[in-house]
Order: sequence, then structure tokens, then C-alpha cells
Amino acid sequence: MSSGLRIAVTDEASSWLKWAAGEFPALMKRALKSTGWMMQKATKEGIRKGAPGGRTYAPFMSAGRRRKLGKSVSRVPLGKLGRAIGYQYREDEGAVYVGWLSPSAASLGYKLQAGFTGRVSPKMRRFFFYRGLGMAKNATIDIPPRPTIDPMFKALEPQIPKYLEGKLWAYLRDGKGYQRSARKYRVYGQ
Repeated sequence: MSSGLRIAVTDEASSWLKWAAGEFPALMKRALKSTGWMMQKATKEGIRKGAPGGRTYAPFMSAGRRRKLGKSVSRVPLGKLGRAIGYQYREDEGAVYVGWLSPSAASLGYKLQAGFTGRVSPKMRRFFFYRGLGMAKNATIDIPPRPTIDPMFKALEPQIPKYLEGKLWAYLRDGKGYQRSARKYRVYGQ
């Protein structure tokens, strides 16, 4: 399971797209960055809805337990980690990467995508105890796999060439695309 993905113009691209990439490198760079932004936005939206790529995340706990915990438990899948998705254009490769924005996010993201069993901390036990849900002293909690990056890539992959081509045509038609972008991210986990 990957923790990031790479988008570049390759052999599978249309002949026009390959020609445009060689003829208009500045516009292709801009179009690839736009593609990264689109995929970042779609991935964050998929995480927020709890179904990246159309595959719904497995629930962490039963509905009854969740009701007992009340509003104190986040209903947002992956919590704040869902905001740690970004894109990075790599000039030397002529490619854009979409993935986790820090080494710690990449590590935790990969762990959550694979699923794991973890020990319940004393602080978490107290949290559950005060809400009427006792736990054994040596309790563990099973976190089901939460596939995120791969399902999103598979869902968006067919749209990438058309999106890239559309952006290039728009830049050529409107004369936009030669403006400099100040946004720079670094993506981890490749």
C-alpha cells in the first residue's frame, strides 16, 4: 500500500499531450501542478466523507459505544490527519507527487491505511471509564485498515489525462499559465 502517488506525462499519454509537454514546458509544469491540486482536493474530500475512492471506511467502534461517548469523539475520519495531504512538483522529474505533508503524517498515514492493534493508554482508559465504558487494564484496540491513497488514485486515474489536456488547452487559449506560483510543499513517503 502506498503512502503517496506520482503523476507525470508518460508513454500512455496521448501524442498531443506528449508533444505539448515538450513544446510548452512552462504550461505543462503549471498543468501538472493544477492536477496535483485537484487530486489533493479530491483526496481531502474523500477522507472528510469517509469514503476515499468510493470505498467507505470500516467503523472504529459500534454505534452504541459511539453514542455513549457523545460529542467528545471526533466524527471526522482520520481526524486532523485528513488535512495533511498535499502535492509537490519536482522540477528534475517533471512530475507532481500527491501524498502526506510530513514524515510523521506519512508514518501515521501508512499505519492507518494498513490497520493495526494498539494498547489502550491509561488516559484513554480514563476517558472511556468516565463515559461509562470500562476497559481492562491491558486492553488493546483494533484499528481496521483505512485505505486512502490507493483507492483515490484508482478512482481519479482515468480523469488525469483529460484534466491535464483541458488545463493545457485553457492555458493556450486564455494566455494564462506563465504566472509564477508561490506555493511550495514537500510531500513525504515516496
